Amino acid sequence: IASSCRRIMKRNSKKPKSKKPKQLTLKFITTDVWNCAVSCTEERWHGHIVDEHPEMTGLENDVKAVVNDPATIYPSTLTGSSFAFEGISTSKEIRVLVQYDDPKKVTLGNTSGKVQTAYPVDRTKYSVPNLGPAIYQRPVAAPAATKKKEGDPA
Repeated sequence: IASSCRRIMKRNSKKPKSKKPKQLTLKFITTDVWNCAVSCTEERWHGHIVDEHPEMTGLENDVKAVVNDPATIYPSTLTGSSFAFEGISTSKEIRVLVQYDDPKKVTLGNTSGKVQTAYPVDRTKYSVPNLGPAIYQRPVAAPAATKKKEGDPA
């Protein structure tokens, strides 16, 4: 009994483990249309995005491009702090879900966000995604005006 008590006391007297947050490695950082910094860690990229969506392998630059210059941005209806950025990459339409630190300041450019996931848009598989109405649409470029040549009728 004495030896088991000593073992229990010894086990309980161990130093508590440090509660330091794990240092994450940055995969990339870019800015969104409102100039908010948006980052993605190596752990998120490989541990979730590529693991769950292998077709995203090697498409980091496409994900950055969609966040930087999306065709459309929708708010998530699942969380009040995430937004879905959609745009065309080199070969497919991509959706990137970004969670912001302070979603009320997103359109003011006064917050930062983290990529939660990214995947090719499959409107058959996800015919009704958990997204609200669009809050941003890329402006359509107006056709270039043709200059009137001298002698052309008015």
